[in-house]
Amino acid sequence: LFRTISRLNHSCQPTATVRWETEGSDGGASGRVVVRAARDLAPGEALTINYGLPDIESWPVSKRRASMFRLKGFMCQCAKCVEEGG
Repeated sequence: LFRTISRLNHSCQPTATVRWETEGSDGGASGRVVVRAARDLAPGEALTINYGLPDIESWPVSKRRASMFRLKGFMCQCAKCVEEGG
């Protein structure tokens, strides 16, 4: 199920957004996932998504890392967290 999206890595400053569509344009079930770039991307730049809460980008690095560890079981090492907290 959703093999491609399951390969997208997390970032606290994601390059893409994810929208789950449960209803198709005809009113029936769609079960589709739409991934869109959040901004213009450089060639070869990775698509990343936010695994956490929507406002995580504005949190201090310690709070972001604690939240990701508590909710997802890993200490975030995305570029934003490494830059801000080592």
